[in-house]
Amino acid sequence: MPKIKTKLVATFLLALIVLPQAVFANSLIVSTVKNPDPYSGNSSWFRYYEYPGTTVKDSIILRNIGKQAESVKLYAADATSNDAGSFSPKMENDDQKGIGVWTTLSKKEVTLTPGQSEEISFEIKIPQEITPGQYFGSIIYEESGSSSCGPNENVSGFCTGNIQIKTRSGNRVYLTIPGEARHDIKMLDFKWKKSKKNSVYFSFSFTNNGNVAFEPKAIISIYNSLGKKIDTIETKLGKSLPNTSMNPSVEWNYKENWGDFTAKAEIYYLEDNQGRVDSLRGTVLSEKKQINFYVIPWTGVIYALVIILIIGGAISAHYLFYLRINKTAIRYTVKKDENLIDLAETYNTRWQIIAHINKLRPPYVITENQVIKIPHSSAQKNEK
Repeated sequence: MPKIKTKLVATFLLALIVLPQAVFANSLIVSTVKNPDPYSGNSSWFRYYEYPGTTVKDSIILRNIGKQAESVKLYAADATSNDAGSFSPKMENDDQKGIGVWTTLSKKEVTLTPGQSEEISFEIKIPQEITPGQYFGSIIYEESGSSSCGPNENVSGFCTGNIQIKTRSGNRVYLTIPGEARHDIKMLDFKWKKSKKNSVYFSFSFTNNGNVAFEPKAIISIYNSLGKKIDTIETKLGKSLPNTSMNPSVEWNYKENWGDFTAKAEIYYLEDNQGRVDSLRGTVLSEKKQINFYVIPWTGVIYALVIILIIGGAISAHYLFYLRINKTAIRYTVKKDENLIDLAETYNTRWQIIAHINKLRPPYVITENQVIKIPHSSAQKNEK
């Protein structure tokens, strides 16, 4: 897909990560921003529109609404998109190149008693040589305290032996540096995978090498083997931040449908304008891909196989029964005025069996001196 340049409008946004409020043991720590979002009034977002070389000054307000005192440590971190297309802040010890490096907090740890609030100020020093684009990060507050795991603890708070889980939350930071927007996002793959009963997953792979975030929107049209459209799925696939890759998936419940299908995916890349209504530009890029796939209702297949086996077994038993009778039957010459019913009564058998082994057809007439076969066992019983 060709790269497209347009005029970049910018903001800087910070929204809650993980949960609107973070829970630590029996305490409850919540956060708000000092300066609410000027466009929506949202008190969970830090959003800025700044130029290279400037310094942003702001504050985060922490409040303990729990029943016990709790300590949290604070730090800034860069953010990226995970495979599912969700906003994902980096861990404290991960490599930081943007917000996580440019941000300095007035405190790195704070202890709050029940009901206490505290304002923590911070500065974001934007480099003079920074290039235009959108930059993402977060101000994180994380449960502090010593670990019982010892030196084996890793950055996620888990360790071997004793398991320790650290809870963290925070507020997103979106920074936009005005200039030329470089649109360089494309779909690398579109695949399908059979899932649970009556379900198929369509998976996508995107890479964003541009300098702005996009929200890919998928419209998946599904056609049967006759070319008839049987279903349509329309959904957003998450958010693709600059210089990230993601692999979202979409589930299709096909109900009673089975056979060969074609899925045609239309992807519309909606530029993330970060809430600036006055700068909304809508769709700028789009792509199309299609795949062929098949659905086999295995439960139905098993039922069908069982029925086939039952019918096959019955046919085989029927065939073997008449084969045995035919091989052991005696030859009999029909006398004057005899018919199949009389012979069946005489030889203790059924007239239908005599007709079958002699390949007689309706109206099942036999004539004098005609040689026919009679079941051997029945003839022996009659002769005794």
